Amino acid sequence: MDRTITLRLKASPAQAGALNETICQFTCAFNMVCTYGWSAEEKNGTALHHATYRDSKVRAPGLVSDLHIQARVKATIHPKGRRSLSRT
Repeated sequence: MDRTITLRLKASPAQAGALNETICQFTCAFNMVCTYGWSAEEKNGTALHHATYRDSKVRAPGLVSDLHIQARVKATIHPKGRRSLSRT
């Protein structure tokens, strides 16, 4: 049986600042991919990656590559749902 537990992190002020910066940069990368995907009507993850990865790295240089890719994956899923809803 798998269980999910919740832990409260006690981060130092420096750690909290680093986490907030990471969250802001991840959100920026996510929003950039969503904006591009929506305006270009692109929903293919590979095409979105090729079109946005370099710009994403420039706009959020402190974010590790894995988080850029995760933001793109989440953004790839997001516009599909919005696009299907807008056609009904």
